[in-house]
Amino acid sequence: MAWLPAEKILFAGDLIEAQAALYTGDAYHFDWMTATLDNLGSLGARTLVGGRGAVARDDGVPAAIAQTRHFLTTLTGEVTAAREAGGTLKDAFERAHAALEPQFGSWPIFEHTMPFNVARVWEELDGTGHQIWTAERDQEIWAQLQG
Repeated sequence: MAWLPAEKILFAGDLIEAQAALYTGDAYHFDWMTATLDNLGSLGARTLVGGRGAVARDDGVPAAIAQTRHFLTTLTGEVTAAREAGGTLKDAFERAHAALEPQFGSWPIFEHTMPFNVARVWEELDGTGHQIWTAERDQEIWAQLQG
């Protein structure tokens, strides 16, 4: 991210999106949806440029932060619930997709990133560390969850 305090412009990269779904395949979700978003929100940006989607201005900035937090809390909540119920990664994907699709399904990158988002939350909950994304791993996760 880059912060221009005099102009109150925040270039947030993929940390905050406005009217675009998130890619979280390399994220630490629980820190991101709490401390990271809280810290970015406290800057008081008047213009926010995310990694994709619309440029947010004025009241749109806290709305973009809220949208990002909603996506992350829903994603992590559904994956957590599936794990706690003894479900599989596929079950977690189906739950998260069903919960997020009504709001985010038509937005850029939603369908493409969901398998990787769910797999990363699963990994984070599992405590297995952060797996390196390779072309082979991408294909494996895609086939397992979208195949």
